[in-house]
Amino acid sequence: MSASQATTGYRSTFSVGSGSPIAFDQIAEVKSIKPVVLTVGEVEVTHLLSPNAMKERISTLKDHDLIEITGNFIADASQQLLEQLANALPPQNVFQFQITAPVQGSTLIRVDTGWGFVTKYGIVSLEAEKPIEFTMNLRITGMTATAYQLASGFGAAVLYSRAGFGECLSIGTSAAPSGWTDLDFDDSAWSVPVQNLVLGNQQVYTADYDVPALPADAAWIADSAALHQCNGQVLFRFPFVLSQAADFTLAISAIFNLYEVWVNGTQVYADPTPNISGQTVSSQPVSVTAALLQTGENVLAIKAGTTAIANLSPAPFAIAFATA
Repeated sequence: MSASQATTGYRSTFSVGSGSPIAFDQIAEVKSIKPVVLTVGEVEVTHLLSPNAMKERISTLKDHDLIEITGNFIADASQQLLEQLANALPPQNVFQFQITAPVQGSTLIRVDTGWGFVTKYGIVSLEAEKPIEFTMNLRITGMTATAYQLASGFGAAVLYSRAGFGECLSIGTSAAPSGWTDLDFDDSAWSVPVQNLVLGNQQVYTADYDVPALPADAAWIADSAALHQCNGQVLFRFPFVLSQAADFTLAISAIFNLYEVWVNGTQVYADPTPNISGQTVSSQPVSVTAALLQTGENVLAIKAGTTAIANLSPAPFAIAFATA
């Protein structure tokens, strides 16, 4: 069973738009948002000969529930703007708003945009043991628009957690299973590669190895049983889901440069010549174009290790990857 991609409302925002072109100002210290909820009206049209003695209904006009916002009242410029809009007369009281929310493990941002006016605004209460809070209700008028954007922090840690730690299979010197890089390959019998995994820590190797700089959220993957033996091979599969395809770069680093990479069955990197000079850890950016991706499920496949080097003593071996 794959890991959940559920996300909390943490880092959601509510913003007010103004100017031409529209620029959005984020409201400070919002604590809760009851977001856009679409409703559809209905009317009963039952008549004396309605089939099967069942009531009949038809849909009417669409509408939205009230948007409800609460937050810490600090009376900064953004909150004073809300108060001004609440006191404005039509049509000056109608403004554009925007609500953003992280989804799919914070890899995507849902953006709801529409027009509305304030129907309630004020301070909730004044108490010695509670922060002063404000509350606001917003009535939507007309249509709203929903879009999904790749989150700016689309990093390796996010990709790795989204993959549910992926799956791995040690094959030693044997051939890889047919079709193992394809999206629909059955990896249910594979293991979860959690041995020696450290996120945001580049001190995985011994001091004898020159570890290149990588982003702080780089995901390190190491299999102590198989990858530490340089003449063995381990296969990794990392499934992930996209609501839209977009170019990205994998910044992969591995001892001796012993790895190959596929995305949805297409090989995007292969270097059969290992780099063993100076016991260095090599780093190579791997570009993944949107053309290789699809809306919905995708899979990143990595083969680590090689059979090309003989007579090497066991040495630390790990893979790190980060997205840019």
